[in-house]
Amino acid sequence: MRSAIAFPTPRGRRGVSKLLVLVIVGLLVGAGTGWAVWGRQLVKGPAAAKGAAQKHKQNGKTEPLTYIDMGAFLVNLLSEGQLRYLEAKVVVGVRMPKDKHKAKKGGHGGGDEGPSLSPADDVRARDIIVSVLSTQSFAQLSSSGPQGKLKTELKQKLAAALKDCTVGAVLFTSFVMQ
Repeated sequence: MRSAIAFPTPRGRRGVSKLLVLVIVGLLVGAGTGWAVWGRQLVKGPAAAKGAAQKHKQNGKTEPLTYIDMGAFLVNLLSEGQLRYLEAKVVVGVRMPKDKHKAKKGGHGGGDEGPSLSPADDVRARDIIVSVLSTQSFAQLSSSGPQGKLKTELKQKLAAALKDCTVGAVLFTSFVMQ
């Protein structure tokens, strides 16, 4: 004679509801984990390819762009009858020889904060950024697509003025007008 093992079964809707909630939560956690692992790799793919395309040959070696955070710039905008401001955080992508890569020292730990321009180029770059941004009008920047033109103008002027590196990109990480 066989003995059957009886497993407790959930009684009523309450047990089924708890089981259903657990299954749904498990599926959501699984989907989130899958996206975190595989989805990010898919998203990184085109960016990595774009980054690889930005490399160039210098002395037989490929040099990627080095992104230098220039910080935030707050300037007055040209505007009729009202005082208007622009705050833009600017990052400049440059190519510089390996021996020119300098890191700012400071902070609490005295560690590296990242690459920087030479002191002379830093002053030139900041002057150009302030000059170009402050000559813009609120009306120009309010229209669609002005940031592309502004980036191109900044890139051209920075490329002409900087001596120790080659400018490859100008990026805005923040662009706020008031």
